[in-house]
Amino acid sequence: MQWLLQRALAFPGLMLSDFHVAVSLNIKHDKLDDALNKNTAFANRLKECRYSGPLSTLFGRRWWGPGIDSLLSEMMDDAAPIYELLGLNIEDVIGSDDYVVVYDATLKEVGLEALDEAVRIIPRGWPAEAIQPWMRKVEAKGTDWLKAMVQPEDLERLS
Repeated sequence: MQWLLQRALAFPGLMLSDFHVAVSLNIKHDKLDDALNKNTAFANRLKECRYSGPLSTLFGRRWWGPGIDSLLSEMMDDAAPIYELLGLNIEDVIGSDDYVVVYDATLKEVGLEALDEAVRIIPRGWPAEAIQPWMRKVEAKGTDWLKAMVQPEDLERLS
């Protein structure tokens, strides 16, 4: 239980938040619930990836990362774009290569940001197996201690 609480549910990797699932699906975060409410085969398969085990209510909705990866891999052979399989419109799409999940100064996920407006951070205690965290440039520039978390290769992107 300790590992589940302190690692698997708390940090993105094995378990994913709605923000990470939205990026994986190339859709806007606020459209995830719309997609889940549609009665499409893909949405029903997606619902099967939701984590509902012990401690599932502590961190908000979580998803099995390998389940999402597997589902997306299976859907790669489908001719239709994922947003259509989810019953959404082209306006609901983001470019997953162009967006990342960003964290605030308390290391809480706060949304999606364009890649060119974010920098990678290396927070103390962040597990190596977790997905790389990002922060908005404007926030990372805010104080010296936040700037100190920025990955050295990204420091020049702050100016």
